Amino acid sequence: MDQPEVGRDRHSQIRRLIAEMEPVRIIVEGQFSALAMLITDASLASDEPALVAAQDGLQWLYSRQEALPEPDDDQVEQRGRLLGLIDVTHWALRRLPSTLHVGPDLASHAGQFLKAVAEHPGLSNQELATRLGIDETEASRVGRRLLAAGVVWRRKEWRRNAWDITPRGRKCLVNAGLATADTQQPDLDFAVGVTMRPHRLVGAVVDASAKQLAAAPRDLEPAADPASRVDALGALVRSLIAGVVGADEYPPDRIGLGVQVTGHVAAASGEVTLAPEYGPPGIWDDFPLQEQLQKAIALPAVIENDANVLAEYEYVYGEGRECQSLVAIVLDEGIRCGVIADGRLIRGIGGQAGEIGHLVVQPGGRSCHCGSQGCLDSVASTAAIPEVFDELAGRGIPAASDLATVMKYFEKGDEHAAAALYQAGSALGVAISMLLRLINPERLVLFGPDELVCESRSPAAERFMSGVRESGLEHAASIAAGNCTLVSKAYDDETGAHAAAAVALLRAKDQS
Repeated sequence: MDQPEVGRDRHSQIRRLIAEMEPVRIIVEGQFSALAMLITDASLASDEPALVAAQDGLQWLYSRQEALPEPDDDQVEQRGRLLGLIDVTHWALRRLPSTLHVGPDLASHAGQFLKAVAEHPGLSNQELATRLGIDETEASRVGRRLLAAGVVWRRKEWRRNAWDITPRGRKCLVNAGLATADTQQPDLDFAVGVTMRPHRLVGAVVDASAKQLAAAPRDLEPAADPASRVDALGALVRSLIAGVVGADEYPPDRIGLGVQVTGHVAAASGEVTLAPEYGPPGIWDDFPLQEQLQKAIALPAVIENDANVLAEYEYVYGEGRECQSLVAIVLDEGIRCGVIADGRLIRGIGGQAGEIGHLVVQPGGRSCHCGSQGCLDSVASTAAIPEVFDELAGRGIPAASDLATVMKYFEKGDEHAAAALYQAGSALGVAISMLLRLINPERLVLFGPDELVCESRSPAAERFMSGVRESGLEHAASIAAGNCTLVSKAYDDETGAHAAAAVALLRAKDQS
């Protein structure tokens, strides 16, 4: 059966699913999976009406199963699965904020326990007993009560319990006046990163050292609106987390989320201020993506422009590890760059620093969608190169090409394809020379399609990159060019998702 639209009227979806399950002799696997996903989503979103509907419906289904005079093996197994979901729903309801009651008295064992694990994550029963002045049995009992309330998380370290506080527990302490809102956050155990493209999402999971563990794509409906995109993003993140071995042992505040977008982002709020590639004009203006994601999946989220993500990733994990200044350029349907200067990411007053796609590199040249003429995007972007090729070749709009078409003609020795590639590289070289003069970076990392930037594998890349280097050297000051190392790297959406997850790890460390 179809997967539920997570986050869309869970109450109605649960009631409809229960109604479908009631008359059948054997409930199919897809129905169990869909209901479990809805219950999990309702728990994360603290959706009490949906959880109550699930509990009532499951108890009704179980009572019907229990009344069967001679159930067969399949029905006995089905009864067990219903009991399991009833138990999950019961504990989800107990963890709701409306049912959460933890004594605010600092002198109480519960208050001291919470405060201790907030300040020192990973304490054992023995260590907590010593701090609280009680025996281990009592420490374990207090921990189990707090675990049932959803304010602490228990994991196993060898043969001992290790206790951590959850976001709900931290909020409870703050509300009770036992901690301040800036209580130190622990480092993350792993993180999920997502590249958000106009028609699809690509996610990746990394461990605490930023090593990639898994990746997965998810297609989107054409021109998906922000709300449906948030739902799809939440579903992708949940599925990636579920695939991590032992994921249920990690507390939510030890899992990070990074999302890179093709657009402008207000760093402080996580709002997408402008993202014309994602839909009709204005639909994404000032959209609170960070806030909506945290509501949908209850994870701390980092929202950042894709070029900034790559610059930050390369600065810490890649080409910039031994330098103080670095520029990362993304060669895509639009051209963007992220700048690290003296160890700091430069965003600009409106989060629009690095918009090199609209630097004028050919005065009076081709029209750009921004309204100007001769912008870098109009000549060197992956969308513009085929258009320039068509113009040089005298091809009409009905025969409009894509980048793959240009590559095929280049391989056949077509002079117009070669000219379009060299012209694009030269235009990019002019823009790079401006960056070299303005910023004087030690490293410049150019990310783009394999066929444009990987010279060892593509003759077309040799042609394109020769234009970049010759034009860059011609227009840049010799000292600025000589002090900078240019590195080109193939880029795809999975690379971006990996970088976004790594940046989530970095931001968590910066806040701790």
